[in-house]
Amino acid sequence: MTRRLQDFRFDKSEYERPNQKWVCGWAAEGRPCHVGPDPGGRCRASYECKPRRTGRRWHCTRPAQSGGKCADGPLPDGTCGRPIPKCQPVRSLRARRALVTLSMALFTIGLAVLVFGGPHLRALRNAIISPGAISAQHGAIQDCAACHTRAREVTTASANGLGGTARCQLCHLPAGENALTPHGLSEDQRRSITARMEQVASSGRVPIALSLAALGPTVPQTSDGEIACATCHREHRDRDKRLSEMDNRRCQACHVVKFASFADGHPELTDYPALPGVRYQFDHSAHEREFFPDEDAQFSCLDCHSSSLSGRGVLAGSFESMCTDCHGDQIRRDGLTVFQLPGVDYEVLLDKGISIGEWPGDAGIDLDTEFSPVMRLLLAADSTVADDLEQLADVDLFFLEGEDVELLQAAGRVVWAIKGLFYDLVRNGRAELSARLERTLGSHLTSRELAALVDQRPVDVARAPQPEWLSVLQAVQEQWLPNLLVEMPRHRANRPVRFREHDEYQELQPVGDSTWLVDSDFSVRYRPGSHADVFLRRLLEVTGRAAETDGVAAELFAALQASGAPGQCAKCHRIDVASADDQRNVWTEGRIDQQARTLTNFDHAPHLVRECQSCHQYNAESGFETIPKSTCTVCHVQNMATDSCLNCHSYHIEGFVMSHDR
Repeated sequence: MTRRLQDFRFDKSEYERPNQKWVCGWAAEGRPCHVGPDPGGRCRASYECKPRRTGRRWHCTRPAQSGGKCADGPLPDGTCGRPIPKCQPVRSLRARRALVTLSMALFTIGLAVLVFGGPHLRALRNAIISPGAISAQHGAIQDCAACHTRAREVTTASANGLGGTARCQLCHLPAGENALTPHGLSEDQRRSITARMEQVASSGRVPIALSLAALGPTVPQTSDGEIACATCHREHRDRDKRLSEMDNRRCQACHVVKFASFADGHPELTDYPALPGVRYQFDHSAHEREFFPDEDAQFSCLDCHSSSLSGRGVLAGSFESMCTDCHGDQIRRDGLTVFQLPGVDYEVLLDKGISIGEWPGDAGIDLDTEFSPVMRLLLAADSTVADDLEQLADVDLFFLEGEDVELLQAAGRVVWAIKGLFYDLVRNGRAELSARLERTLGSHLTSRELAALVDQRPVDVARAPQPEWLSVLQAVQEQWLPNLLVEMPRHRANRPVRFREHDEYQELQPVGDSTWLVDSDFSVRYRPGSHADVFLRRLLEVTGRAAETDGVAAELFAALQASGAPGQCAKCHRIDVASADDQRNVWTEGRIDQQARTLTNFDHAPHLVRECQSCHQYNAESGFETIPKSTCTVCHVQNMATDSCLNCHSYHIEGFVMSHDR
């Protein structure tokens, strides 16, 4: 019996169109429209029927399979009252099959042409195979094999995930032995940091991705704890992408403290900024609240400080630009007594048969004048005299009444030692002074130190024919001890020298703005020329270096740091015995080392849009306070000034250098 697959009578079934490319969108709900989509796949539905007019009336013509005549009927103007909603036509199964078949055929043909197309399609093949453009830093590399080794060339390091590192080091050479370890730190350093950070609890939520990452495999490392460069430096992202750019999650993948962001969970800042060992004294609070108002001056941080070249720290201006208005005269106000004739109770000495030869009668008439520590240092070059000076430490040479003979004899030897010092310096000048300094200090002086101490000049300044102190000393010797050049040879030959009180002298005046001054108390003083006076600087350094082993040097070192000492170096600089051995520690420690590398960096330059005091709060007792994290998070959040780890932290400490720089 023959049965039709479809009843083609219009009032019995819908006509299916298997040969058409598009199917009505309502077909999936079992109610496709009669007309169906057009060949372009656009819906052509209008109304459920086309009313027929009989006389003055319109009649519904909807077929029976669609529900028959509707109850409402056509509108008065003959329009069907039941419009068909527009649908989204879809491709028929036959059309989809044809499209897939055609696409696969074209793909197969194109792939065959690309693979077997010959050398003229090599550039196209490379462009399709390449994972992306390399960074601008490596833009000169044209050959993939320069970085990517073939499988048969894989080394043991490659098997450990480090094959690319060996290739990187063809150009980038480690600057230190730990350059390839995490952060360039040794294993002991990493363990110490880890132990400390394990005590720090994150105060915020930990993202799920970071929590899951902690359960996954760790970063591959060699037996030496080194990790591959490509672990952090990812290529083929874009030409404008920086190789050092990493997201925060990649940084935190290895860290024991994990957090959502800088504002949400990052540990609080402690002891930041950690100021280096500052060896100068400056009371910001007193200057701002007392000294500047007294001078009717405005206190501004930027008047004294500027951002360093690296941005890591701030640089203080020079003494001349900041301090000289108030403190310049203080440096030159007093002088350091270098040469001196003390008062001597020669009548008591003469009663005991101790002659000191010629001596100024008015020497020591100013009873407030103390014996110069510089004279003690120069006299102590002779060990016998050093013992005598120690014996006379608590004795005033101007009052010797009642002292025993042994002490009086020591006093006589010290007086002749003073005259011998003048005699030797006048005759031998520089050589005698340098020899005495080296004997007392117990060390060889460098050319820089000799230039400063003997000639009062920097080492790069030409030496004068005769130092100024020698000219002054010769002049005062002729005034105070005119017979010295005759007396000393007789005394040293153990021949008697008769005492003579000398009182024929006149006051000597310095010439111009001299640094060497002659005082009426029979002393020659050195007046500092300016801030950072080369003579006082080196004298502090060499006496501080010898202070631990030499009591005379320690006495002078202490005198130079006393309140109101000449030059007033200790008014601003903290100087101790340990630091005096290192010139950098004495005068420049505390300055930011521009070459030093740390894990935390800060660039002041972009932050100078705000007042310094908005971050740096000063306490009169403890100095600058630690900057709280909340000060930073005012700006450093994701949608403002960014909160990237790399804003403040660097990865490499030791770093790398280019092979052509070695």
